[in-house]
Amino acid sequence: PVHTYGKVIMCGDSGAGKTTLTEATICCSESNSEGDGIGEPPSTKRSPKPVTAGIISHRIKSSKANMTIYDLAGHREYYSSHSSILELISNTTPSVFLLLVNLLLTLKEITAQVYYWSAMIGNVCSKCPQQSSI
Repeated sequence: PVHTYGKVIMCGDSGAGKTTLTEATICCSESNSEGDGIGEPPSTKRSPKPVTAGIISHRIKSSKANMTIYDLAGHREYYSSHSSILELISNTTPSVFLLLVNLLLTLKEITAQVYYWSAMIGNVCSKCPQQSSI
């Protein structure tokens, strides 16, 4: 069993795969297999989901994982709220930030996204009492 608690914050622009990775992580943590721990991936035959609004948290507590995943909306209209909310989330326990990008974009678009998110995460982490990982 997992005895430590962790926070994972999924960052990136819209369409980067944050929600898909979150769903796959939840699915794997709920798998009952004793082998490699890999569960069934989220179905690709579902109707499209609406875009993530704001920040959605998913609590996972099983024999394979003990964490909360925060799935940040990647649309620009939500950017202004991210910093304040992330400061509150990261203020208690160190967090792991995962920055996801869509590799089908141009190098210029990817570079702009990496710069924006790295600066935003760096700003949030600089205010945390405990160090977080980027």
